[in-house]
Amino acid sequence: ILMDHDRLTEAWNYNRFLSEGRKRLKNAPLLQAIVTMDIKNFKVINANYSYETGNDILVGISSLLSNFTGGGECFARIEADKFALLVIPEYQTVNGLQHRLDQLLRRVEQIPREEKKDFPISCIMGVCLVEPGDTEMSILVDHANMARKALKDYHKSIYSFYN
Repeated sequence: ILMDHDRLTEAWNYNRFLSEGRKRLKNAPLLQAIVTMDIKNFKVINANYSYETGNDILVGISSLLSNFTGGGECFARIEADKFALLVIPEYQTVNGLQHRLDQLLRRVEQIPREEKKDFPISCIMGVCLVEPGDTEMSILVDHANMARKALKDYHKSIYSFYN
């Protein structure tokens, strides 16, 4: 696999996400969002079940995101259990975006069962709506991360918008 992909999950790495995302923002629909996500207490999965189990979950997330993202969208594994996505909302509305994010949260929660594992996972997401003219991907990711980190005390799957 090439240098612009994550070795474990085969997802794009962060640098590729930033460069490709910048290109996609320039010639894209009006409404887009940057989403960052991570698994709540992922270290506990590695500690209690094994790194192999943790890796299976990460590969499962990458596979899910590969199917979840469509034309003009993209995703990457940033590090550890953190992923970033560039998403184009359904019907170009915030409601359409929320609907897709709700679907994504539910599907992430299903991954342990699909991997024949008997533990729950929660997914925490931060969302930054892209304003027309925004092309600085790293700032948009920072904003999504700020929204995500504001949820650190939640224990259920949830997302928050940066504002």
